[in-house]
Amino acid sequence: MLLRLRRAAHLPALCQHLASAHVDHYQSRAGTIDYTVAMCGDGANDCAALKAAHAGISLSDAEASIAAPFTSRIADIRCVPTVIREGRAALVTSFGVFKYMAGYSLTQFSSIMLLYWISTNLTDFQFLYIDLFLITLVAVFFGNTPASDQLSSTPPPTRLLSLASVISVCGQLAIMALFVFIWVTWQPWFIPYSVPAGEETQDKRSMQGTALFCTTTLQYITLALINSKGEPYRKAIFFNLPLCLTLVVYDPIPYFENRLFLVFVALICAVVSYLFQYAVVEFLILELREK
Repeated sequence: MLLRLRRAAHLPALCQHLASAHVDHYQSRAGTIDYTVAMCGDGANDCAALKAAHAGISLSDAEASIAAPFTSRIADIRCVPTVIREGRAALVTSFGVFKYMAGYSLTQFSSIMLLYWISTNLTDFQFLYIDLFLITLVAVFFGNTPASDQLSSTPPPTRLLSLASVISVCGQLAIMALFVFIWVTWQPWFIPYSVPAGEETQDKRSMQGTALFCTTTLQYITLALINSKGEPYRKAIFFNLPLCLTLVVYDPIPYFENRLFLVFVALICAVVSYLFQYAVVEFLILELREK
């Protein structure tokens, strides 16, 4: 029975010859074998089928169309590719926002743990700048990228906690820690932080703290760039003008010559993060795994 159902599931025109009760049964059984079911109807005698489908599209604007989550203004199926493209773009955007916020949280957590290790911390203004100005605006404009004009034959990933997502977040965290804390401490001009005398003194200034703040600020921008996935499901990030303006405005530009090295380190970290995301995660894990 399951073999026959799998064969029948590849025949979309089959449903037009079935009664409404049979269509509902067909869709419910197709969903049990991990097929994504879409249903187009006028919302009259196929309300149950429109509700049972993963994506129900009503081709009528009558009252019965409330049974479907989508309603087409034109009474034909030309809207189906648009629904698929927008749905895939929304799914990829949701996954990208989750990975960005997870990467931001873990990056800040690891930077604070590294500073706690030497008995210091970021200043209050640094926390305010990162959390309120940088992260908030990036998260707000992250989803403004429109869907792609082309419909890809490869479906997007449907699992949030997949192997690729975990490796992506953990890999970016490891790259940040390597470039920020280890490389900076090896420089000849580096002076280790010493705890100020007296418990009443709250001087949090340190070379490690400045290095962490400058590099992780650009790392947050890098996370937004690499997680804002473009083709084949969304357009390139350049079509998201508010996000691009936010990333440009909050790009940390130093005013002293001795800080250029920190920006150089942050740029190398950004390049390594980009190559890791698209060469290791996207190609080696996703594409080779599908093949």
